[in-house]
Amino acid sequence: MDKIESAKIWSIVISVIVLLMFQVCQIVQAVDDSITIPTLNPTEKSKVEEAISPLTSAITRIIYAIQVIVALIAIGGFYFCVF
Repeated sequence: MDKIESAKIWSIVISVIVLLMFQVCQIVQAVDDSITIPTLNPTEKSKVEEAISPLTSAITRIIYAIQVIVALIAIGGFYFCVF
């Protein structure tokens, strides 16, 4: 396998990983938006939502950071394979 073919395979694999991570971010955001706590009164409900929201936003930020790192690795790997 020459360098161009390995670069093509490398870029396809990395793009699939990035797309999957993006889907995970959307799922986390959807779960965060759909969390309802019907048994609590409004003040307790808002306290629980305030406690949950930083966790889901932190997970989303971590996944976005991983996507950036993977993209940088992909660019480096593509450059290494081609040149």
